Amino acid sequence: MRGFEFYRRFLSFRSPIALANRLSKKKSEKTIYSYSMPPDSPFHRANPIDEVKITLEAFREADEKLFRDAANYLLENTGYEVTKIKIQPEYISPSTILKETSEASLMAVKNEEDGKITKEEANAELKEIEEAQDVLERRKVFLMEKLKKRGKHA
Repeated sequence: MRGFEFYRRFLSFRSPIALANRLSKKKSEKTIYSYSMPPDSPFHRANPIDEVKITLEAFREADEKLFRDAANYLLENTGYEVTKIKIQPEYISPSTILKETSEASLMAVKNEEDGKITKEEANAELKEIEEAQDVLERRKVFLMEKLKKRGKHA
């Protein structure tokens, strides 16, 4: 999800005034709306979420621990407890990836057929998406570990 999309979602729930009043430097409704515009819109304005993302990317390039500390700070100060889980590298076959992503895609197609999606269908689709993401993440860890080992022997 891109930064402006978070603001667009927020505006679907609340008035821009709700956010404008909470920011340390008061922002106008117009400014909040401009944050929700895609980058190709003439009304788009760089938004704080994208600025934080760029900052975190710069931190990561400088030092991985700096990045993790900053990301943890943001999460912990919004009420989340951060627990690092080490994923062990394991071989994930391309057929497993195809199966999981296909199941998620088929669920999405099924849910869109009648144009109406129930809460149960949405939850089932989210579960399929999470399972597909998990398989892809495990494959990513496997490949990164493989590249790291090759880098040592190159």
